[in-house]
Amino acid sequence: MGRAHPASLSSSHPSRHRLELYALVLASVLGVLVYILERDPATVYLMPDVIGSLGLWGAASLPFSGQIPEFVHVYICILLTALVLDRTLFIHRSITLAWFLFDFMAEMAQHPEIAASISDRIPRWFSDVPVLQNTQSYLLGSTFDPLDLLFIFLGSIAAYLTLTFSNRLEGPRHV
Repeated sequence: MGRAHPASLSSSHPSRHRLELYALVLASVLGVLVYILERDPATVYLMPDVIGSLGLWGAASLPFSGQIPEFVHVYICILLTALVLDRTLFIHRSITLAWFLFDFMAEMAQHPEIAASISDRIPRWFSDVPVLQNTQSYLLGSTFDPLDLLFIFLGSIAAYLTLTFSNRLEGPRHV
């Protein structure tokens, strides 16, 4: 029987992803705080009623509060995906590009002309799938903001840099 390569053992060790986990927690806290302090609870999908009853909405006036969730969403999705997939440079680039494109297209779909066109083509069965049932209201009720596209780009770059920095701290990986 052969011995396992040390790199393969260390890649499954829980402390191997410590930086990504800390970054995920911090980004999540930031995102939740923005939603609690800056968004009307009645307009936020999946926000518990108890959060709205706290009366914190509108308590702060954070700069870029409309764009921070765009940054946080793509950042968290990239890091979460990287945690479950192989740790190569190619995978990190692919994950970053895929999530950037997904978030970019979701934001572009909010453009009034694009949203109206897409909305007319949403299949009826979407209403039977909990994750998809609000697609039409998302498209037609959301506001397209070109600044959101910038924050999606910045969140993607930040996530990629976090992964790159983490890999350098934690030791070499095969490319």
